[in-house]
Amino acid sequence: MIGKIIKGKSFQGCLSYVMGKTGAAVVGMNMDGKDPYSLANEFSLSWQLRPKLNYKVCHVILSLSPEEHLTPFPL
Repeated sequence: MIGKIIKGKSFQGCLSYVMGKTGAAVVGMNMDGKDPYSLANEFSLSWQLRPKLNYKVCHVILSLSPEEHLTPFPL
């Protein structure tokens, strides 16, 4: 497994990019929203607690080797 971390400034930009990719899957979530717009609104609520943060988005990418597989589970 290869990990990569990207810092960003736009919740909706990150969510639209990730959720719009073919073959992408959400493997865990504790949010109510189901689309990029509603999820971005939820994230913005917590960001308002520390509005001076330069980078408010942390996008963690996990790339699996061909031998590795994730087992899907219901959210």
